[in-house]
Amino acid sequence: MFFCFAILAEWRPVPIDPAGKRLVSLAFVFIISSQLLFGWEWSVLTGATAIGLATAFARVPLFKVIFNSSTYAIAASLAALPSLVSGNVSERAYERLAGSVFAGGAIFVFANVMLVCIAIGLSSGSSILAVFRDHLRYSGPIFGIMIFVAVQAVIFWRLSAPLVILLSAPLFALTLYQRSSLRHRAAEEAATTDSLTGLKNRRAFEEDAAAALVATQAGGSFALCLIDIDDFKHVNDRHGHLTGDAVLEAVARAIEQTTPGCGYRLGGDEFALLLQRSADDVAAIATALRRLFTTHQRELVPEPVTISAGIALFPDHARDLHSLKKRADMALYQSKSDGRACSTVYGEDGREPDPADALGFDVPLFDSRIVTARRIASLVDAFSDASAEARGTLGPTIYTDVLDRWRSVDANHSHAVAVLAVALARRMGVQEDELEQIRLAALLHDVGKIAVPESILSKPGPLSDTERKLMERHAVIGFELLRDIGLSPVDMYVLHHHEQWAGTGYPHGLAGAEIPFGSRLIHVADAFHALTSDRAYRRPVSIETAMHELRVESGRQFDPSIVSALHDHFAESATTTRIRELKPAWSS
Repeated sequence: MFFCFAILAEWRPVPIDPAGKRLVSLAFVFIISSQLLFGWEWSVLTGATAIGLATAFARVPLFKVIFNSSTYAIAASLAALPSLVSGNVSERAYERLAGSVFAGGAIFVFANVMLVCIAIGLSSGSSILAVFRDHLRYSGPIFGIMIFVAVQAVIFWRLSAPLVILLSAPLFALTLYQRSSLRHRAAEEAATTDSLTGLKNRRAFEEDAAAALVATQAGGSFALCLIDIDDFKHVNDRHGHLTGDAVLEAVARAIEQTTPGCGYRLGGDEFALLLQRSADDVAAIATALRRLFTTHQRELVPEPVTISAGIALFPDHARDLHSLKKRADMALYQSKSDGRACSTVYGEDGREPDPADALGFDVPLFDSRIVTARRIASLVDAFSDASAEARGTLGPTIYTDVLDRWRSVDANHSHAVAVLAVALARRMGVQEDELEQIRLAALLHDVGKIAVPESILSKPGPLSDTERKLMERHAVIGFELLRDIGLSPVDMYVLHHHEQWAGTGYPHGLAGAEIPFGSRLIHVADAFHALTSDRAYRRPVSIETAMHELRVESGRQFDPSIVSALHDHFAESATTTRIRELKPAWSS
């Protein structure tokens, strides 16, 4: 009977991890109990034969069948040692009986798991001890429960053999509980796992980074390494999104091979590592990762695809997570500026520390930075509004070139976008301090276009690929101009104001809530004003037509909630026609 039960249990093992790679057999109950009831010989025979038949019928390779059967036989033989030492246990000596089962079960689990882990470690080159701990973490609790059931099996059999049928209740309950627990764990993992790459996602990153901050309060440090694929949009445009996805998977594979369990996909082509290593160690890891990725990507696209990395340390470079991410992002953009395909540690280029850090303030010097940002906006306005006479007095050609470029477009565009963005933000419940940040970002959202040639800004026809790339750089250039002010999050709003809700925007291809809220507001306000303003490549459209186009793109290009707020804003406003009176603006 116990032999048949063991075979049935081996036929349907219970999964103990969401992926179903680790399995536990309820045959353990009958192997351990048969050892006390019928002798260790029957225990060895039952275990080895049951798993051998089950794996053979499952068409497992012969060497695995032999290995599994041998493992069970060795573990069952060792599990008989406690009962051989203590001798026969009387039917009523339940304490000794339970002790023998517990001791034998513990030996069986240890021997079986250790033998399996030795084989895995030797075949994969992994640490045997690490593999053992991992397996024991998953299988230990369920084996502990089965030891109790094995004690019941022995007692029931000695009282009356038919009573063994009562074991079906706890075994069935154990199976249901384990499968239910796995479904719950799978749901939790799905919520924190990127569906494309299998890496942990942004939610997991935020949770793990917060936990790392707490863990380092008593001392210690950790490093954040941000990783970005260089010119990833070109890969998608030239080879298609399927190839782009394969490149993303190649980055994830390189990350997992280099730093198992430490990688995250934050969105688009942006990845991150959290490592308890020194800056030099992380830089070396980033170099190894780039080389490994290069090997993987050669099989996917003919031309080279590279990755850049930015590294910042806590608490050396920042005292909170937000500042740490900003420092790592700055280092990443320094890598981009240095020619890409490289790694940069924040501050290694001799950059002076943030003024707030230098003075020891816990609160950013927000007021002074607002003043600086306002001065940039004022300078933009002065260039835009300069009369011909004023321009003539400026002298150097470099200044007149700048003025001419700015004069050929509309100075009112940024102000109109700022007014509309703030109105939408206020309608959506944003507080006053954040309204000021959004207003400044909207005023400065196109400041990077100062580096875009006038021929591109005013071109009446569609842009070429090269021209489009130059135009798309304006968001990054704007960020570069603003980042040293330290006026977070204004610089990030400017950087991401052309990201699209579906993840098809630039520069990082962020999607949905990954895009900063201020950037989403500016994107809608900018698009609306562009549609209702005269441009070199088309005439303005009515507010109704513009709203229709925005609603069509809602959920793809724009945040649906902001488009809805824009509709409500104009539905309630009695002065919306003033928008049509604004002069021509830059193209978006």
